[in-house]
Amino acid sequence: MGNHKLLCLMLLPAMLMMIGCAAATGPGDNVTSASDFTTSQFDPILNIHQGLSKSRVSLEQMIKAGTINGAHANFLEDEIGSLKVGKKADIVVLGKNLFKIDTKDIPDVEIKMTFFEGKRVH
Repeated sequence: MGNHKLLCLMLLPAMLMMIGCAAATGPGDNVTSASDFTTSQFDPILNIHQGLSKSRVSLEQMIKAGTINGAHANFLEDEIGSLKVGKKADIVVLGKNLFKIDTKDIPDVEIKMTFFEGKRVH
């Protein structure tokens, strides 16, 4: 698999077990996380938890899958997906550092603030 092949990691537990997304990826593949919105809840924190629980990906890979990799897959990496001057400032502030807690506790992490295009919306 090459740098230009885009893989969409659908973070539904049954799908992960059926298709083994983590095993299908290789170096340079752009893995993104998404939700089948009509059949599942769109919750990035839950997506991270399910991805860590059901596949062989790291927390860093899951965060990238939901941020810069998704932006790249949509050809928007110059506008969104990471925090840089000139990009839209979409960010959440969490109550705990996901890198310092047990994976099983991720779904319970409180979202303290949400900023959309630089404006606080929560």
